[in-house]
Amino acid sequence: MGAAASVCDSSSDKEEFIQQCAKIYEAAKINHLESSPETLVLIKDLIQKFNTEQISKSQRAESSPNSPSSSPNSNSNSNSNSKSCPSNPNMSVQSLEESSEEHDLDIDPEDLEATEEIDLSEKSLTALPPCLAALTSCTELALEKNSLTSIPVWIGDFTALVELYLRENQISNLPDTISNCAELEAIYCETNKFVGLPESIGELSNLKGLTFQHNLFTTIPCAILNCSLLEEIYFDHNKLISLPDELGLLKNLQELGIRNNQIIDIPSSISACKALHTIHAESNLIENLPKSFGKLSALRRVYLTNNKMTKLHACLGKCSKLEGE
Repeated sequence: MGAAASVCDSSSDKEEFIQQCAKIYEAAKINHLESSPETLVLIKDLIQKFNTEQISKSQRAESSPNSPSSSPNSNSNSNSNSKSCPSNPNMSVQSLEESSEEHDLDIDPEDLEATEEIDLSEKSLTALPPCLAALTSCTELALEKNSLTSIPVWIGDFTALVELYLRENQISNLPDTISNCAELEAIYCETNKFVGLPESIGELSNLKGLTFQHNLFTTIPCAILNCSLLEEIYFDHNKLISLPDELGLLKNLQELGIRNNQIIDIPSSISACKALHTIHAESNLIENLPKSFGKLSALRRVYLTNNKMTKLHACLGKCSKLEGE
């Protein structure tokens, strides 16, 4: 194994490998395909080829009678560098090291299994580096304040992901594969260009929080109504003209944010949201509240300023825990 480490550390091999990766990435970038599955496959194939060549060289070196591995000094040096060789044939530690340096990532390539939090916020990214597809053990991924226009399909490989931060980008939708992130509990997408969500998002059975303030939605996607554990949804500062008639399906909803939209009325099914305690509905076009509003027994705070209502509705008097207007 000593010879393997020393072959893997060959500067010429490493430099050639990095140059080949760079060529693939640059060619993809020209065609805006940096995050495409095809580009990812090309890079993975290159990594596997590189690793196969290194193993072959290592075996030849070990079988040579003049192999430096028989030298005590060589053994000592190789032990100190043994982690330089990637043990996973589908991933190169060297390429991940290069990405870590280029994008100032807080990732230790030698301890990938322990990489639970990845923060790529404010890195001026227009696409995610394909090599990050190897870090599927992370539980928290932050991509805020970049120039991303899409999220790659391989996000679905992040099956341990719990929190996803996408604030302040240029993203208009999520890939269908987001449904594979079965552990997801919260998605933060404020200040983007979202106009819709994939139907598959309704398969996220652990989802508890969605924030989509300052986007371009004209209606709240019905798919999220299948996320029965949702507790908080925020669609403030969009272009909403209505709310789903089936809003009451969100039995565990506790906070609803819909301020600064063009909503005319609130569906009567909202009365089924028995856990709902806070509603922000300021600056809309609401004229009336449904009579069923009075059945919101947990409601403590409701904000309705800057709407079309001329007086408070009697149904609010039935909300015994109500604290504010």
